[in-house]
Parts: sequence; C-alpha cells; structure tokens
Amino acid sequence: MQYNKRFNEFISEKEKWAHLIWMFAYRSNGVNFADLLRMRWDHIRGNKYLMFHRKKTETTRRNNRKEIIVPLTDKLKDIIEQVGNKKSPFILGLLPVDYTDTYFDNKCHKVRQEINKCLTILSKRLKLSVPLKLKTARETYATNLKRAGVPTSQIGEMLGHSNSIVT
Repeated sequence: MQYNKRFNEFISEKEKWAHLIWMFAYRSNGVNFADLLRMRWDHIRGNKYLMFHRKKTETTRRNNRKEIIVPLTDKLKDIIEQVGNKKSPFILGLLPVDYTDTYFDNKCHKVRQEINKCLTILSKRLKLSVPLKLKTARETYATNLKRAGVPTSQIGEMLGHSNSIVT
C-alpha cells in the first residue's frame, strides 16, 4: 500500500486520530486493535520497548505465552505522544480500570467501527487501491517484512503467532 507519507490534510480531528491509530498499530508490530486498546503505559519499558501479551492468547496459550516486544522508535514515540492519555493507565485512555469483558468487547467493536469509517473516507480521498482498515495495519506490516526478506518464522514471532503455519 503506497501513499504520500507526508499526507496531513485531514478533514477532522477524528480522521487524523484514526490515521494515527492505524500508524500506531502498524508501527507496533501490526498489533491488532483489541491489544492496542488494552495497551498500558506500564508496557513501556525503559523508554526503549513496548512489551505486551496478546489478548487472543490469554486463554489458548496459558503455559506458553510469548511477550511481544516492539522497539520504541522516535516515530512511534511521537504517535504515542499524540494519541496517549496520561490521565489513564491505558495509553489510549478509552477503558476504565475495572472494565468487564462485555464492556471491553462492546467498546472495542464501537471504536473499531468509528476508526474504520474514518479510514474508509481517507482511503477514498487518497484513491488507495487497498482501503485502509485497522486489520490492514497488521497485514501491511507482515507484507512489508516479507518483501524485505525477513524469514516467515521471525515475522510470526513479531506478530505473536504460535508457529509459522499460522503466519
């Protein structure tokens, strides 16, 4: 997916925020939105790494949970600075501390829909051949690594996959 990386003509703050969230997901090893929504400030280690576990593997891989390690680049730090809510333990600040699974699922669905709606509008304006969606951040991340010659096993590890067959 190629587009002008300097594009900054957003029609609303909501659209700009949606774009930043897409970039946040992409630059965080293609993290899926559920994990991004749950990401906490204390997942940042030494201002060098962002370390977290995938929500998806909490119940399926209890004995073999792998921590995903994301290098905190200057660009990623800048994005976090723009979207982060320092008043909340969660980076995006969209969850209460004592959220329930039902609340999380509903919030995740609602916010994902809002973001994808803004990304669709942005994609049309940019005339992208593949529309931006939150899931394309993950797919684009993996595709770019593959095109750069990174072995599938390493890509899978970065994505938090249990084995290369999944990747």
